[in-house]
Amino acid sequence: HAAEVGTDPVAGRVAIVVMGSGSYLARDWDGNTYSLPDFGAASRVLEALRVFRLVHPEVIISSGGKIDPNDRHEATAIVMRDALIELGVPRERIVLQSSSRNTYEEAIADTKLLQSLNVDHLIVVTSDFHMRRTLGAFRAAGLTATPAIARFPYEVDSWSSRWLPGDMGLAYTSLVAHEVLGIAYYAARGWFRF
Repeated sequence: HAAEVGTDPVAGRVAIVVMGSGSYLARDWDGNTYSLPDFGAASRVLEALRVFRLVHPEVIISSGGKIDPNDRHEATAIVMRDALIELGVPRERIVLQSSSRNTYEEAIADTKLLQSLNVDHLIVVTSDFHMRRTLGAFRAAGLTATPAIARFPYEVDSWSSRWLPGDMGLAYTSLVAHEVLGIAYYAARGWFRF
């Protein structure tokens, strides 16, 4: 899937929101920890960097907290921010939003941040399977966004490896089922606008 963000100039103040995914946590024998983005977050970071270079936004919001506050993993927003800085995005152009626990809370918290920043145009970066729910959640929060779809982080050789039983097929089917059920749940709660 290609992103819908093109090379045409965007008028006004632009912001990019990078939606959270997850992180990996490594520990050593002394109790030290090191977090890095999971595959989904890493692909979103790369897409955010690509779009950042295309449109030169005022700010990138690195978004996503912890589902469980007792989780030892670093909030996705922090891990993605660190990756963006490592890849060359200036620290002062990144705003953290790490209080949200799910896509709905991300849309609400990010919308408040964006309103305080007086942004005219929003570009949302997330995975292809997550984009529909994300855009619907932002519409329910009162914002319309331009989608920038992060490339699927795994190489898929054929349709059969994606949909038939096997590691990749089961993982992809799980992601799709999660999103279909998520959209239905969000719509029932009024958290999604078509």
